[in-house]
Amino acid sequence: MKLILTSASVTFSRRLRPMRWITTCALMLAVVPCARADPTDAESIWRQRLQREASQAWEKYHNAIKSLQFAVRISSREQDKLTMLKRVEVNHIDDRIIVTVEQELPREQRGLRRTVVNPEYAFELELVRKQASWRLLRIIPGDQIEQLPLALDPKNALTYYRAAYVPFWAAIYDTLTHPNFSIKRVAYVDKAKGQRLRIEFEHTFHASSGDGTKQGWLLLDPDKYWVITEGEVSNDWAVSRARLEYKDTPNGFPLLQRIEKDTWYPQLEKQATAEWAFEYWEKGPVRGEEEFRLSYYGIPEPEELRGHKPTPWWLYILLAGLALVIVSFGIYAWRGHRRAAFA
Repeated sequence: MKLILTSASVTFSRRLRPMRWITTCALMLAVVPCARADPTDAESIWRQRLQREASQAWEKYHNAIKSLQFAVRISSREQDKLTMLKRVEVNHIDDRIIVTVEQELPREQRGLRRTVVNPEYAFELELVRKQASWRLLRIIPGDQIEQLPLALDPKNALTYYRAAYVPFWAAIYDTLTHPNFSIKRVAYVDKAKGQRLRIEFEHTFHASSGDGTKQGWLLLDPDKYWVITEGEVSNDWAVSRARLEYKDTPNGFPLLQRIEKDTWYPQLEKQATAEWAFEYWEKGPVRGEEEFRLSYYGIPEPEELRGHKPTPWWLYILLAGLALVIVSFGIYAWRGHRRAAFA
């Protein structure tokens, strides 16, 4: 049977072509949103934002908060028994730092210690309450400070300035963008207090530290400097869960107020809790240079650490030349005297 196309059917076919284009475009528009909603693509976007935006936000946060002085009250409990209580106060001006630690518990460690850092050296003191005087514990030359492990670094109290974006409560002192972190999964989640970004990770310490690998997750707030609001970190012997509380300043800056951490030790079947409570204040009157030196505490400064500049090399040459002139003049005068004596 032959198919005969009449003029009417041809006209209808021509009118149908624009409709096919409209239908095709509609289908394409319907498919595009589905592609954008692909979780894999969303995760890729958040990974890129984490690398690109988070580091800049943390730097801005640090620059804003480092203008404040602060103190943190630290307590820990085991089986509901208070085992440690101390207060750490940090005052700093440029590259000069004073860290005062007042320990209340355990009782055998009660006392007041102070660590002072100046551009030339650092030193640690202990207050002898019976004598109301400071006792020198150690002195660290300035060129050796950076080589010390974190536990002995006199500037390690400054780590608290990074507590909003570094999980130090899990003994991790790197940011999430550090090579020691391996990001396993990134997802945007709904929380009661707003949207959060959940980062699942694995963190590997340097081999020399002996701390091995830790894994866990952190919740970040991308709308407020990418600060950490919650997290969980575990290793072979412990699982720690932390909650961080903030209070916004009048201009919307999130100041860290409190960290609460619960730790479970499965092998020991023991649980412990810890808390860090922060307080901040503006810088007070500028401390004098003398407060950052040993002499302020009634302790003589070591001769080799007074910061005297080495004698210039040209001075030695000048002195040697002067001595040579004096010796030459003496010999000349002596020979002249001998000639006069035999004349």
